[in-house]
Amino acid sequence: MRGRSRVLIGGVLLLLAAPAALAAANAKFGPTSEELEQDISQVDASVADAKSRCADFGAGSVLKIQCDIELGFLSSTRAMLQQKKLSWLRWINLNYTVPGQPTQLFTEADARDIEAEMAKEQKDLAAATEKATNYGGLIQTMALVEMQTKKVAISVLRLKYLMGKYGVGVPAQPAAGRNAPTGRSVDEKGAL
Repeated sequence: MRGRSRVLIGGVLLLLAAPAALAAANAKFGPTSEELEQDISQVDASVADAKSRCADFGAGSVLKIQCDIELGFLSSTRAMLQQKKLSWLRWINLNYTVPGQPTQLFTEADARDIEAEMAKEQKDLAAATEKATNYGGLIQTMALVEMQTKKVAISVLRLKYLMGKYGVGVPAQPAAGRNAPTGRSVDEKGAL
């Protein structure tokens, strides 16, 4: 009888200690809840900014289409972060997959590469913004298109960076030479 009570007490202690151990491991190896909340707040601010900009563009314009694309990436980023937050609260590990494509986790080198690319895009965005404010007419329109293109690129890079930061696998890059050649025309028989 005494052996059973020791096993029972040991089991209860293990059940009580497991969540604390998992929380400690999560804090040690992953971003904190505060970091997650901060990233969600930053994405929310970007969404609000993009929505106000989209309202300025006419339906069907290139700028409106690009703005809608940016909003799509920002919304996906927000949804991924929110799902990650809820999964942490419920101790669930989330995996996002792309059918038919293997995924890979980021390395520190990948994170540095994305940070450098985001910094370059931010610099280019600042230059395009300055050009758009200093000129008018066609030059201003082209600068606005460049500006919005940079904003889309930044939103894509942010999604990719945050996926890596929070341990979400991203589709592996295809091996070189596996892509079909582009720009080659074929006749009807060659297309079949």
